[in-house]
Amino acid sequence: MDDPRECKQSNTLGDSVPKSNLVPEHDLAKCIDVLQRESHGNFLKALLLRLGNEQAPVATELRVAYENNLEKKRDNIIDFSGTSRRIWAAINNGANMKSSHAFAKSFDVCSDIRDDIDRVGRQAGVNEASFGIRQSALETLRKIGKIICVNSHNEMGIRS
Repeated sequence: MDDPRECKQSNTLGDSVPKSNLVPEHDLAKCIDVLQRESHGNFLKALLLRLGNEQAPVATELRVAYENNLEKKRDNIIDFSGTSRRIWAAINNGANMKSSHAFAKSFDVCSDIRDDIDRVGRQAGVNEASFGIRQSALETLRKIGKIICVNSHNEMGIRS
């Protein structure tokens, strides 16, 4: 006997045939990839937020995954010492230049130093930055300040 809940539709001959599934069965991995890319993650974020609010196990799994992600970031340390060495080299490479060339190059070096200081600050200033990242950033900024002060006697040095 036919299931009374089964939906039926008529074909062109007027015969009653079972209705096909209204939602095509696409590959879920492909669906998720496309939805994430097309909505810039907003659709999946809204869906996970709704599921997390409605289903306690989903909320727990999301929180555990987030905590694991934070732990990985806490263990990560960025070494900024290359930045101070690069700045030292940029300042001291102008020591053998003529005064006018060194003066002209000093503006480029000054701009590079500002960019490096901003980059270090951005990377170390995020909320998730570990103590090691912040310590490395402070040490590097101290070294940059020392390099500037020690080399301020020549044209490549930065003057106030």
